[in-house]
Parts: sequence; C-alpha cells; structure tokens
Amino acid sequence: YKTPNGMLIIKIAENGEKIAEIDLSSTENWTKADTFVQIPNGTYPLYLIYEGEGAIEIKEIYFK
Repeated sequence: YKTPNGMLIIKIAENGEKIAEIDLSSTENWTKADTFVQIPNGTYPLYLIYEGEGAIEIKEIYFK
C-alpha cells in the first residue's frame, strides 16, 4: 500500500461490525501490511474500508 496515515477496516457485511483492522502508517513507498482475519463458515462478501487522510493505493491483495 501507499497512503497517508489511516486504517483499513475489514467487514463481511456492509453495515456490520468490523472483523479486523490494519493500522497504516504514512508512506510514499510500496509497503506490505498483514493481519489475521477469522471469518465464520459460509460465503460472504468482503468489504475493505479505508478511513484516514487522503486516499489509499493498493497494489496487490493475497489471501492464505
């Protein structure tokens, strides 16, 4: 990612509670960030919501 200071919030329902969050430090260089997310069994949409200054740039997303 590249971004000013902010936070990436992860949800499985548009208006639901967050299931994880990633604090993002200000950077002008591409930077990796990761977190553990526990999702209940089933099929869900995945919402990534950025809150912070300016806008976030995301180059790649990996799931393990």
